[in-house]
Amino acid sequence: MTLCKKCNAESHRRWLLKTNYPGFSLEQFEILFNEQKGCCACCHRELQLVVDHCHKTGKVRSLLCHYCNTALGLLNESTKRCDQLKSYIKKVIATKQT
Repeated sequence: MTLCKKCNAESHRRWLLKTNYPGFSLEQFEILFNEQKGCCACCHRELQLVVDHCHKTGKVRSLLCHYCNTALGLLNESTKRCDQLKSYIKKVIATKQT
């Protein structure tokens, strides 16, 4: 039996979620998606969303856009590094404006 393109894509998404986030279903993804109104939990833009999870516990936290999820990972989820980066960005912007 072959699946139509749409059913095959949904089946693949279910498999990916089950494989990468045990206990987290496509239905739970859709609930989060609707709760977040299809927007990133961080920047609130309407971009393709990915699952954000704790690497220690595996617990799903929310849905983020690829950019915010990548930034969070690169900053090692460190509020100190986020603050340092924020200070740097402010300094760079202030320097450009003078």
